[in-house]
Order: sequence, then C-alpha cells, then structure tokens
Amino acid sequence: MFALARLHRAMKVTVSRDGVTIGVWERADIKAAVASGELQPTDRYFAPGMPDWVPLSTLTQAFSSSRKIHPSSPLASWHRLATYAGVALILAAGFGAIIHPNYLTQALLAAAGFLLIAAARTSP
Repeated sequence: MFALARLHRAMKVTVSRDGVTIGVWERADIKAAVASGELQPTDRYFAPGMPDWVPLSTLTQAFSSSRKIHPSSPLASWHRLATYAGVALILAAGFGAIIHPNYLTQALLAAAGFLLIAAARTSP
C-alpha cells in the first residue's frame, strides 16, 4: 500500500490556466510550484484516469492535510503508543534472550516490535 501511495504521488499531471495547457509536472513538485508562484491554486490539473480537470488547490490541500498530524490528535497518540510498545517488545526480546534463551520467542517478539514501529511510521 505504501508503494502504491508513492507511485500515485509520482504521477505526472497536466496543468492548464484559463483553458490553455501550460505544462506537465510531477505530482510531488506541484506544492513547491504553487508556493513559488510558478503555478496558481486556481490553475487546473488533469491526470490519466480522471474524469475532469480539477483545481490545483484540491491537490495542494490534500498534500498538506495528509502530512500534518496535530500533536494532541488521537492519531498522533496512536503513533506514539505504537512506537513505545514496539520498542518495549524489542527490549523484552533482548532481555528475554539473556534471561532464558528461547530464541524463537525472542525473534517473534522483536519482529512484532519492528512491525509495530513500521506501522506507526507508515500509517497516515
């Protein structure tokens, strides 16, 4: 799913202003082009598979809203909790290997910890 989202952001889009095509940009470069003034939020874009032209403001708002997580939001709390729990599982695996060397159990604990941390970092 992460690779699909990255592929979707890397798509090229055609941009028009006042009905005239002004160029083709990578989706990832659109926000910077709007910030620099090269493109306007009122310009419209089109990508393969879209039914119609859409204002760039919808694309730049989607980028900014998907990247920002308010520190007190439930999602930010979940990210912190999942990261702490993942670290705790990894530490428990390490200490468990010292106290009672059942390496399969420790490997599974460590893998679960790494997966939990990865899930916290890749979720929106």
